[in-house]
Amino acid sequence: MTGVIGAFVVLACAATLHTTGSSVDDAGDAAAALEPLAGGGAILLFGAGLLGAALLAASILPLSTAYPVGEARTPSSSSARRSTRCFFRRCSSSWRGWRATRT
Repeated sequence: MTGVIGAFVVLACAATLHTTGSSVDDAGDAAAALEPLAGGGAILLFGAGLLGAALLAASILPLSTAYPVGEARTPSSSSARRSTRCFFRRCSSSWRGWRATRT
């Protein structure tokens, strides 16, 4: 579903930028360029989309990193329960580390 939303974002941006002949150098330019399509709320809409993408990445990255680390650190002859414990231990430690950098 995220890929479909991303494709429509790209299409909306391309359609808007092509008609105005604008160029985009940073995120502020991209938000301002969407004003003809989305009106005055374009900056808020763009900011909400950017925040949503950042939160999605912040939740997926520790999980996708913890799984292979947990698998590499657990011997292949061990039970699935031990592997699962190692995965969740790595996942929780990565979240604790991320949270510690934000305080």
